[in-house]
Amino acid sequence: MAVNCPTDDGKEDRTIHFLSSFEQEWFSKHLRAADETPLYSATASSTAKRVVRFTWLRSFSPPVTVRLTERKDGGWHLVAKQLSGRGGYDPGTVDKVVDRALSATEAANLEGLMSRAALPDLSGDCEIGVDGAQWIIERSDAKGYHFINRWSPSDGPVRKVGLFLLNLTGWRLKPVY
Repeated sequence: MAVNCPTDDGKEDRTIHFLSSFEQEWFSKHLRAADETPLYSATASSTAKRVVRFTWLRSFSPPVTVRLTERKDGGWHLVAKQLSGRGGYDPGTVDKVVDRALSATEAANLEGLMSRAALPDLSGDCEIGVDGAQWIIERSDAKGYHFINRWSPSDGPVRKVGLFLLNLTGWRLKPVY
């Protein structure tokens, strides 16, 4: 899939693919290092009702994944991992892990944020850049698999959801870009 983005001179559009082959390999390399599995079929398991994963690949800082799984009984579980490498380079190995259930308040706040953010309705993004961070949000549920890839969002729903999920880890992650 692709989106047509206007050029700076406004005379013609350029096509930006949602996920290039370079990005596929880059993102996959970091997910494999974090021992994260593909989410496109995650809700086919007998215990998962919905899965949301945030992958944060900062050029010069350790990669982070935050995966939230809603069980069939309605409870939510968080698994977050920080790798030892750098998001724009070698991923390294798993350096930190948080593995815990969400409290009822955290789960309610997540539900509210996800419904307000309407993440599956977001379209492609024309922003591209070099050094910065990829903010990737995946969601798998009864409606299918959704993938959002943004470069260093300064505001908006992807940033809000990403920051919320990072906050659930309890880690003080700096810099945020």
